[in-house]
Amino acid sequence: MRTYSGKVFRIEEHINRLFKSAHSIFIELPITKKEIRKAIYSTIKLN
Repeated sequence: MRTYSGKVFRIEEHINRLFKSAHSIFIELPITKKEIRKAIYSTIKLN
C-alpha cells in the first residue's frame, strides 16, 4: 500500500478488496474493517 504523509492511498478500497477476496474463498476474517485500519496505521506509525 502506498502512503503519502502518513495516510494510506485508497485504504478503503484495499480493505474492501481484502474482505471481498476472503469471502469469495469462504474465509471469515476474525477482525473488523475498523480493527484492520487501526492496525495498518499503528504499523505505519512504528515505521
